[in-house]
Amino acid sequence: MDSTLILHQCLAEWRGACDKLRKGRNIKNTITRVHAVSFAYGQRHHRELDFAARYLEGLGKVTHQIVHLDFDWLRCSLLRSHRGFNPDETPVIPGRNSIMISIAASIAMERGSQMVFIGCNKTDWEVFPDCRPLYMRAINEVTLLQGGIHLIAPLIGMTKKDIVEAGKQYNIDWSKTWSCYKGEKEPCDECAACKERTKAGV
Repeated sequence: MDSTLILHQCLAEWRGACDKLRKGRNIKNTITRVHAVSFAYGQRHHRELDFAARYLEGLGKVTHQIVHLDFDWLRCSLLRSHRGFNPDETPVIPGRNSIMISIAASIAMERGSQMVFIGCNKTDWEVFPDCRPLYMRAINEVTLLQGGIHLIAPLIGMTKKDIVEAGKQYNIDWSKTWSCYKGEKEPCDECAACKERTKAGV
């Protein structure tokens, strides 16, 4: 990361999963001020917000904002409004990253920030079209045109396994992270997030 970024305030978009925590620790070590943004959109796995908040407190001098959204037009078992949870259902929520990145960019502009960080990674490419490099380049053009906001995805070339391995140098305690889509007291070990977590060695 260019050392000149240390001179700027930055805003980081957070959603609480383990790859975001490694990203946050890295940002905190290179940037002077961080404002983290999480999104509560009716997700069944809303426990990720609690885990993110507790972890951010440990970083020190990181402000945290939770933005509340209503995706009431969607029918997806990842949302609490859906009657049942299906671990085999696609975790893709149409347009989610476009909505959240736009909001994060708006917050950044209001705060006088110049950067938004997002934790998309290589493992996400196969399932999530809005985590792929082509999408990131395109929406970065939008945020730049809209308000001079640079969208930065420092983990986009890394798999979740790479992230877990790299996290060792930051002493990240992965037991303090949450991934399960079902969102109950204990992970279900059946959904895509749980399976990816196991493959990554967590």
